Amino acid sequence: GALLRCAGCGTFLLDNGIMRHVVRKEDTGHFRRVAAAAGRAVPPTGAVGILRHVFRTEGVAGIYSGLSPTLAMAIPSNVLYFAAYDELSARLRAHGHAGDATPLLAGPAARVAASAATSPLELVRTRAAHAGPSGASLLHELRRTARAGGTAGLWSGLRPTLWRDVPFSAAYWLCLERSRGPLLRLCAEGEEGPPPTRCVWAAAFLG
Repeated sequence: GALLRCAGCGTFLLDNGIMRHVVRKEDTGHFRRVAAAAGRAVPPTGAVGILRHVFRTEGVAGIYSGLSPTLAMAIPSNVLYFAAYDELSARLRAHGHAGDATPLLAGPAARVAASAATSPLELVRTRAAHAGPSGASLLHELRRTARAGGTAGLWSGLRPTLWRDVPFSAAYWLCLERSRGPLLRLCAEGEEGPPPTRCVWAAAFLG
């Protein structure tokens, strides 16, 4: 009851004696039951419910409110990532690094370069998504973050990003390079099904 009446209590700490969890109030069944019994609005759950809520409250523009910062971060990140991988893998092969060494070296190196270049944009995008729409431009958010934490603060999220993405990039490119040859041969010389079907499945798997 006290938690429900506290409008500013968005989260609370749950301690089970072994570990502590930060839980959002609206995610608990108790809060939803008490709020519904008291006639208060219950936050929507699920993708469809959230989409309906956003559409009713903010209209079509609200559904795409996060598109600009996402594109500003995703487009240069992916262009740099794949271009760096192609360039690094070509240079490694030219210097005699064949086989698994190429994807295991070029993949992580390309991800480090792409993440380092776009980490400030990713940081601002993540904070904007957490805080909700503020109407401020991406450049304004970058300047505000730099003033608050200094220039180094723009890259404060880089380390956890690298811990997550670098091992994945090594595994991804290794699996891709190992399967590329067999799948391309399947597309060209397979015996089952018409060639267009085989090529579609091979292209879908290769990404």
